Amino acid sequence: MTKRYIFSIIGKSRKKNLYHFTGSGLPNVYLSNGFTLESDPDYGEIITIERLPELFIAIAFRLTTMKQPLSGAEFRFLRKRMELSQPELAELLQVNEQTVANYEKLKTHAGPADTALRYLFLAHISDDEDVAQELRLEAEDLMKPSRRSGSEPPKAAPWMFREFA
Repeated sequence: MTKRYIFSIIGKSRKKNLYHFTGSGLPNVYLSNGFTLESDPDYGEIITIERLPELFIAIAFRLTTMKQPLSGAEFRFLRKRMELSQPELAELLQVNEQTVANYEKLKTHAGPADTALRYLFLAHISDDEDVAQELRLEAEDLMKPSRRSGSEPPKAAPWMFREFA
């Protein structure tokens, strides 16, 4: 069974029923607050999610700090959060476009590209250009042909989420 990630806005009371947030493109994201469900006679159920950009950042940050390799959907999620096409990410990772597609379809083990993508995402959201440049250089170094024999993802940091099996 896939682990569920439950996200909540700090300081808001939690709702009894979780909302399965499939709009992220990930199968295992649930919200415990920060959403409103309404019923419209013409359109049916309507969901309003508060602070959606921050939610996407929280999900992405969680993905960058987890210990296990990224799934194909998670790899795609991070790429899309950086607003990169597969060819653009392929250039950054020093691989071809089909390789990125295979990572996202889980046809090819991402290996160092997994960690490099995490570093690139953290560089993308960094407010400190020196830190961002250092992360980009680390990602580039990971993808050098001599270094592609396995690497560890960044260590997990505390975040406001819970995992359930």
